[in-house]
Amino acid sequence: MKQNTINKETEQKKLNEWNSLADDLNALLHLEAAVLKDEFENQKNHLKVWLEYVNDWVSNVKDVSEEKKMQLKSSVQKLRDQVAAGKADTEDALIEQQQNISNGIEQLKINITEVYGASKTKIGNFAGEAADKLDDFHTRFDLFRLQFYLGKEEAKEDWEQKKKEISNQLQKIKLSIANGYEDRADNWDHFSDEMTDAWMHIKNAFRI
Repeated sequence: MKQNTINKETEQKKLNEWNSLADDLNALLHLEAAVLKDEFENQKNHLKVWLEYVNDWVSNVKDVSEEKKMQLKSSVQKLRDQVAAGKADTEDALIEQQQNISNGIEQLKINITEVYGASKTKIGNFAGEAADKLDDFHTRFDLFRLQFYLGKEEAKEDWEQKKKEISNQLQKIKLSIANGYEDRADNWDHFSDEMTDAWMHIKNAFRI
């Protein structure tokens, strides 16, 4: 019974995270151009705070070679440097910052996965939780990239079409969470796979 309770708590936590991400992306999607740069800075700050937590964890992790630990610390520091960059003054600088941050997120995720695989006693739930969190950040910054490219006046029609497409997909995710999960409560893996596919459709829609 205790294990079932833990599983239910873990599943509910994941549902809440998906729901919150859908809400956040929908809010980002409809931001006016005038406040988009400020929100980009806000997301950089959120990532900066989370990276401080990761850096503390890396410093105290056990059962990992010094080489792997140094690789991980290096990728954390590089990403911290990227998010610490000052507010971009030009559109090109803004796009460059977004790309650097996205690349840094991807590298950090790779290194965390490698450290997890190399540890003998494993490293608890941290690797999975960190990978999920990095995926969330990556998705947010990919949406910024789409907005920066299509938010120009000459691309306004394409942007409105993309907004509608993404908004509809986010709504489907929220409906699936609200209405679909209880019917499949005994088959979490299947439901989770469906949600993974749904998020992949969202990410594919971010491509230009």
